[in-house]
Amino acid sequence: MPSYLNSSQKEALESVMQNMHDTFARTIFAYKDSKKIIVSTDVNFNFLYNNVKGVKQEIRKTQFKTISARVMYMDKQNEVSFDSEVNSTIKLHHDIGEIRIKLDSEGHEYFKDAKRVEIDGRLMFKVTDVKRHGLFRPKFFTYYLRPTD
Repeated sequence: MPSYLNSSQKEALESVMQNMHDTFARTIFAYKDSKKIIVSTDVNFNFLYNNVKGVKQEIRKTQFKTISARVMYMDKQNEVSFDSEVNSTIKLHHDIGEIRIKLDSEGHEYFKDAKRVEIDGRLMFKVTDVKRHGLFRPKFFTYYLRPTD
């Protein structure tokens, strides 16, 4: 199918969108479930059956990464916004403290498995699935978050 834009023009437009993301992005911390490391001094220890007779020690290692994201606070109580993809026929309600973040592809790869997020010193959790968007292919990813407290 013919296109009005050649590949170099498409790349230039996508580069502009990436520059815009980099300009307005802030650093957030994404936390995954901690890794469980079992240390046993018993040579006959079998993790599958958990039959430890010797000394067993569990160490939990926190997994987190700093990610760049564009952050928007939904600061008004019961703010109503419209979904542009369905011609504004569905109203979306947002509670106080809810946050919308947009990630690039690199941030999304880590964030999709994250359980908690820290933004401005507050812990948040995901309340929606991912929404993919971009000019010519999915390049940015949107999530809505709510505070844990």
